Amino acid sequence: IVAPKETRRGRRIIKDSLIAPLPDDESLCPVQAFNALLNHPGRSGSDHLWVNSRNPTQPLAVNTISAYLRAILAKSPSAVIAGPRLPSLRSVASDTALRRGIPLEDILLMGNWSSASVFQQHYRRSRQTAHNISEAVL
Repeated sequence: IVAPKETRRGRRIIKDSLIAPLPDDESLCPVQAFNALLNHPGRSGSDHLWVNSRNPTQPLAVNTISAYLRAILAKSPSAVIAGPRLPSLRSVASDTALRRGIPLEDILLMGNWSSASVFQQHYRRSRQTAHNISEAVL
């Protein structure tokens, strides 16, 4: 990530990320998609993975990528639940990861949250208990 916007104590947070392949489904594999884009014959000599269609020598602006992601999010089940105001992509992705069994510590690390309480108070969307309270009470 070039020039990340997140900072802590005035310094930009820079992290490397490892994207693992999905061997069970190549059609959804991010590594396969990356290699296909990288090796596409129509790709210009740019060092950027995503380029501006109006000026292929320039990278795609963060706002453009954000607009694309929000357009996709608007078509997701999360948007239907949220109503007219879309939830943040960060909130939806982290909450989905937690529901699918990713440890909270890993989510906090990848999301650059300073503490679990910040995540719980501001980004966690679902608040389901681990136990069936109705069954226990009745």
